[in-house]
Amino acid sequence: GTSVTFTPTVTLGGTITTFQWKKNNVNIATGSSYTTNSLVNGDVISCVVGSNEFYLTSTTATSNSVIMTVNPLLTPSVTISTATNTVCSGTSLTFTANPVNGGASPAYQWKKNSINVGSGLNSYTESAPVNNDIITCQLTSNATCASPTTVSANSITLNVTNCTVTLNLRLLIEGFYTGNGLMIGTLSPTVTDSVKIQLALSTSPHTIVYSKTNVISTSGNGSFEFPSAVLGGSYYIIIKHRSAMETWSAQSVFFGSSSVSYDFTGALNKAYGNNQNNLNDGYFGLWSGDISDIVYGVGFQDGVIESQDYSDLENALTVTLLGYKPEDLTGDGVVESSDYSLMEGNVYYTKAVSRP
Repeated sequence: GTSVTFTPTVTLGGTITTFQWKKNNVNIATGSSYTTNSLVNGDVISCVVGSNEFYLTSTTATSNSVIMTVNPLLTPSVTISTATNTVCSGTSLTFTANPVNGGASPAYQWKKNSINVGSGLNSYTESAPVNNDIITCQLTSNATCASPTTVSANSITLNVTNCTVTLNLRLLIEGFYTGNGLMIGTLSPTVTDSVKIQLALSTSPHTIVYSKTNVISTSGNGSFEFPSAVLGGSYYIIIKHRSAMETWSAQSVFFGSSSVSYDFTGALNKAYGNNQNNLNDGYFGLWSGDISDIVYGVGFQDGVIESQDYSDLENALTVTLLGYKPEDLTGDGVVESSDYSLMEGNVYYTKAVSRP
């Protein structure tokens, strides 16, 4: 479809020069030049020139033949794709352009809501997607015989939601433990108690960035929902309970999907510094007894099971304390001899929190 003009160079044409243009040896046009847009690959173009110049041995001359190479017309196109158009708020999303007839070095112009946002590369990453954002791309082809040279891709509309990431956790508490991987129910026959779970950054100084409180079942299972911002990060998991030692996961845990699981109960080394109690039946649990702080008293924890905890529990025994209390190490609703006995044993070891 490209227009091509042929022009002869004539020597000794005389005062009258004629031109007969031929395509594939068939007469097609006259005139001092020949223009066409209907060539096909392999066409042969030539010209016979007539002259009235005196003393010529021949009044006509045939030009050289031009064998045409005609490339097919290429129609560029481009589509864009992404792994999913449904993402959580704060989650980056990468789009990839898939060109056809783009040539060796196509150019890309990415657009978000019709505004230019990135150019040059065949991929674009949106780091802060917003619901109903529209992503598209323009391709400029440098392929030979591309027409048109610039084309637009399909558009992708984003579905951005405020997702949560669920941490599925299992833990056991020494004082509440009844055996065979089960604990007493203090809130109901199937619910042991509430615990606070915190997430700390994997790098020093291990700042706590998220916190969630929820209940755990008598088998020690609990689910804790955190914002989608935790996706892609690694965090230490910290357990806090009213009468147990603060306990950290042995390593930082990668939150790579919407559901993450961690089980403290299966091995001593699931806790940082092996800081769990061997429950002697294949399970491991949090040390019980950190119930007070020397400055702030009962209900505040200082990370050590020592004489202050022992003294405060001993005082509770003298008044037969009832109900939901930190001093109730066994979870039966009464502060009595079994709590005292457990505290007495753990104070002997002077157990303290282990942190990275």
